[in-house]
Amino acid sequence: MILELRNINSGYLKGVDVIRNIDIQLPAKSVTGILGLNGAGKSTLCGAIMNMNPYRSGKLFFDGHDVSELNTEQLSRLGISMFLSSGNTFPELSVWENLLIASGNSSIGEIDEIRSIFPVLSGNKSALKSKLADKLSGGERGQLAIAMCLLTNPKLLILDEPSAGLSPTAIKTMYMILEKIRSERGVTILLIEQSAELARRFCNQIYIIENGIIK
Repeated sequence: MILELRNINSGYLKGVDVIRNIDIQLPAKSVTGILGLNGAGKSTLCGAIMNMNPYRSGKLFFDGHDVSELNTEQLSRLGISMFLSSGNTFPELSVWENLLIASGNSSIGEIDEIRSIFPVLSGNKSALKSKLADKLSGGERGQLAIAMCLLTNPKLLILDEPSAGLSPTAIKTMYMILEKIRSERGVTILLIEQSAELARRFCNQIYIIENGIIK
């Protein structure tokens, strides 16, 4: 298992757990879905994995190691990358500058390889240098944000509702991209979704979360 959560309890207010007794296992190079309604605890679960909202009890194992005490930056360096539905791009910078920031030590060739997966990024490089990220549509910003995640060369990619707020056409494009990432990149994916139809089509296994508890 590349990721294992054992009896995780987490929340935001003292003494109040939003998620309770969470036990989840993610096989390597698989796609695991977390399905639930708004307020069920899906995003809280993502935040707990990344230690963005610390868990009060339980253990987190990644790639066979206990990483329960590591902070968000340390987890990222180990190979966990997270896409947030609220966006994790820099709107005041160009699309190209966003890619460069995320790329770290990646070569231009590696950036171009990632760009080729995403329709909005695969065109002329000069256009990406002149276009600000905040001029992209919601679906296009989502593509950029996931490309930035991939440029960190993750072992595990957490996708927090990548279809949220998108048109049916943009959702179709997004899932075509995710299918390509799954088939070509070999990255383990944890997908947070509200749509049971999308989750069933894309995931190898699905957990249902309701009122902070895995059903």
